[in-house]
Amino acid sequence: MNNEIGRKITSLTLMTIMVAGGLTFAIPGVMPEAMAANANLFVSAENSQFDNYMSGPQVIEVVIIDSDINDTDEAKGEPDVTINGKILRMVQAVDGNWYGYFADRDQAQIADSVVSVAGNGTGIDFGNFCSATTAGQLILGNTQALSDTEGVAIPASGFGTIGSSSGGAITTDCNSEQNFLANGTNNVVREYKAINTS
Repeated sequence: MNNEIGRKITSLTLMTIMVAGGLTFAIPGVMPEAMAANANLFVSAENSQFDNYMSGPQVIEVVIIDSDINDTDEAKGEPDVTINGKILRMVQAVDGNWYGYFADRDQAQIADSVVSVAGNGTGIDFGNFCSATTAGQLILGNTQALSDTEGVAIPASGFGTIGSSSGGAITTDCNSEQNFLANGTNNVVREYKAINTS
């Protein structure tokens, strides 16, 4: 079963971006502090100059660098990472580190909606958005695997939904494995590491 999961994950040329919804405060476009609470946890938005706040359509990268769980040739449990009490799924890369990504759901969809002008794979192209239930089933073999997220952006086109100018719930089912054959329409995560499938 692990090989099957690995193949499904490997079929993505890019780790899925966990699109965390409902994280905004009363001030539109402002999200809670992005602050690492562990010496092995690194958060790309961590910046004391801005009080660790992030806003807009930023994709936040979370990296776990821990020698206790970095073996790539034997199974290790996924580290527990939460954002405002919601689980962020992590994936181990070939360098032994664990990676996860998240963004504000509405801001990501709004930014993605302007990409059609420039073309797929350019600008702030998040790919296509799928509901967490169907993405969890196809990527991890479990409809509940991504239950703490509002949806997933997949680096492919021809299925799911593209962004919308107003954001909103991600309800589109992506119910075929062929949907996950990445074709490079995601342009927001750069220099990603290959996924460990051992």
